[in-house]
Amino acid sequence: YAGESETCPFAEELASRNSYNIQYDWVEVSEDIKGLGETSSNISEKIKVAFFYRPAQHDDPKIDQTPILFLNGGPGMDSHHMMMEMVKRDELKNIPLVFMDQRGTGCSSSYPRLNSETIQRSLNWGSRAIVEDAEAIRYKLFKDRKWKLFGHSYGGLVAFRYIANHGDSLVNATVYGYSLTKDPIDWLYNQTLFIEDQSLAYLEEYPGDRELIKSVRELIHSDTCLSVKDYQICGDAIIDSLGEYLAFQDYWVQIHTTLENLKKFWGTRFEEQQMASLARLIFGQLAASDGNIVQNAISNFEIVPGYTPHQAYAEVEKRMIKNNVSVENWLFNPVYYMKHLKLGSRSSLFKNLPNDELSIDEVYRGLRNHPEIMVNLFSGSRDGIMPPTNYLEFVHKIDAYTKYEEIPYVSHNDYLQERIIEELAKSTQFDFEKCISLNNIKAISLIKGEFLPWIGENTEYDVDKLGEQLPKVCTLSQKEINYAATGVYNPSGPSINAFYLLNSHESNGIILLNKNIDWDSLRAIDQLIHEVIHFVQYKNGMFPKYSCQNESEKEAYLLGGTYMRSIGVDAFSDPFPNRSYWANIYSRCEFEGFMD
Repeated sequence: YAGESETCPFAEELASRNSYNIQYDWVEVSEDIKGLGETSSNISEKIKVAFFYRPAQHDDPKIDQTPILFLNGGPGMDSHHMMMEMVKRDELKNIPLVFMDQRGTGCSSSYPRLNSETIQRSLNWGSRAIVEDAEAIRYKLFKDRKWKLFGHSYGGLVAFRYIANHGDSLVNATVYGYSLTKDPIDWLYNQTLFIEDQSLAYLEEYPGDRELIKSVRELIHSDTCLSVKDYQICGDAIIDSLGEYLAFQDYWVQIHTTLENLKKFWGTRFEEQQMASLARLIFGQLAASDGNIVQNAISNFEIVPGYTPHQAYAEVEKRMIKNNVSVENWLFNPVYYMKHLKLGSRSSLFKNLPNDELSIDEVYRGLRNHPEIMVNLFSGSRDGIMPPTNYLEFVHKIDAYTKYEEIPYVSHNDYLQERIIEELAKSTQFDFEKCISLNNIKAISLIKGEFLPWIGENTEYDVDKLGEQLPKVCTLSQKEINYAATGVYNPSGPSINAFYLLNSHESNGIILLNKNIDWDSLRAIDQLIHEVIHFVQYKNGMFPKYSCQNESEKEAYLLGGTYMRSIGVDAFSDPFPNRSYWANIYSRCEFEGFMD
């Protein structure tokens, strides 16, 4: 029921039984965002993008109530299921939550009908435009206030696009079930191999299904076909298509039940009914997108730009042959399924879709330009849509800005994991206002009166105006510093006694020091000047120039040693022994950890 009216059946129903104080509204935007697609007058019209806002239930000044924008998966799906699940979570009750029906879905304006003549118009409905729509919503609700993101699956693509295009609007981003790759065929290859791993996990739950599937294959002849609209599959490809659904564990019982019923009722008057049930299972998502090819193809995965699905899987098959991968004993053969899936008139549309890809380098540049953004990235060990192997390249590139975690035994749609909810809630629980109010006078005096003048005299950095732009300095418990640095309370984690923190609360950053610091010790002086050097690096625009944030450490350690020599501390009395050696170790991009 996406449409043009000011009312929406879902919104009306929600209003009649709304116990969560969810407010419905929309923004009016241009279909053609910044000239992304065609510029002809027939698409200069305005469209409506709907959103739902759940204010914090209690105005608690002790909690950072930065809003969270939720970006659901798809493409082509509304936000309603995710919204109704998230507003129930007690952990999020004091956080403002925003859910948008991405253009073309839910209560927003409908997708245009596409054909070979208007295919370029689909770019107006992709991730770039969704980010611009979100910016319009943010401004309407909060003006220039920053917010946080949670993206699932395709929503993860939108979240990463947001980082690349509008990082200055964000505090952080949490993503489940989405990653990027430089080679989309490589992604498809890994996904194909992972289906066999999924099959083995499926057989652990349904050990008799190997024989069941074999017997059902014998019943379905090569001329037995299933069709919906332009799509058709026949014979073995019908069974092989089920492998695609192993990515969703909530489908497993449906796969098992459908196969059992096919065998049980084959040759009876109920056979046609069971085949119809199988067709609904296989074609459900395709049928839902009837006429709107954009819903299944505008994403960064599943469809490889410049390829039809047949061509893309032909490339996968070549790699499998080259790597001696045999599918002889596989439960499902996705390559066979895709080679025999008939797309009808849509085949050429897939190949001619405009490119809505997002590159790893674009995200990396966005994070380098906004190093205060932390990405919390999660994968599921049983996610066949985005298997863990497809995260390796991306995580390696953005490692300095990312906390990555693989959650065991969960699949693609399992974003309601306690670990993810915990991260969304925890990210709002550090009391920055209290931290800032504890500004340390002793440290500020040293920074302004001694450290900045010394750095200005001994480096090329411009410090002339930094005396008026000082960072805040807080003394906290080690546990609180660990949490501020990593976003996780982890008693067995790194022991961080000093940290320069970039966030949306202080434009000049915050230096965090252990509250038990001994100001009469050389160790305290060394820790403080180390973090002040990071502050100077940041204010002089150095952070975006580093390949990774770790690169900033070498200068900080070595320059700290130079300062120690300037005040008469020799190498043997240095509070940080073997400084040159450790400076090289901790400045490597591949190093994982913290030095206190």
